[in-house]
Amino acid sequence: MSADAAPATVAWWEGEDDHVTAWLTVRAGSPPLADEAWLVQFAVPAPEPGGWAVVSAVPLGGFGHELSVRLRDPIGAGRPGLSSVAFAAGGEPLDGEASAALYDECREAALASVAERARDEIVAREPRRSGLMLLRLGRDTDAPVLDLAPAIDEPAWLGRPIDLDLGTDVPDATFGSESVTVGGGAVALPCAHLRLMREADSVRVALPKLHLPGAPAPLVHLTFG
Repeated sequence: MSADAAPATVAWWEGEDDHVTAWLTVRAGSPPLADEAWLVQFAVPAPEPGGWAVVSAVPLGGFGHELSVRLRDPIGAGRPGLSSVAFAAGGEPLDGEASAALYDECREAALASVAERARDEIVAREPRRSGLMLLRLGRDTDAPVLDLAPAIDEPAWLGRPIDLDLGTDVPDATFGSESVTVGGGAVALPCAHLRLMREADSVRVALPKLHLPGAPAPLVHLTFG
């Protein structure tokens, strides 16, 4: 397969370089799937109060033929507040902005891919290997409560490639199960409930840093509607 037939590597982010509020990276799959676009990293805020913010750091397919073809040439009109870098399949930087319309479609495809991943039994059985972190901010009688799925009561339950910044005083967790809505579908997942020590309207997550010259570090400030 020629490099021209492979999707480009593209990273989009919303917000400023020093205050990223959403992140999406896609690239070609590994052989024999190198002609298909795959989700690499994804972090988006909750769509509404009481909704779930979505973070993924596991390669996921499911973008389909049409999006994969369009990602061979991702350059197009951008929009204010959205930044990007793009690289051809051979690694050469592409001039110009990656298309904002393409970003919107890739974001919807990413949500669908994460929703499918969330239904995989390994996600509930082995949360730390799931590659996912789904977050919801609610409130108890007198304190904010952060729900995190998938999570089970096990040693080092929070350890995973996605780093959640809770400061130096991490509260004790209680565990249960929640119906988590991602991409329009709901799935029951084991969940940790963290009673926060201070008021919060956002949390910061750090994704593993990839080699993406021109892109900021993937530190994402997620809001909750």
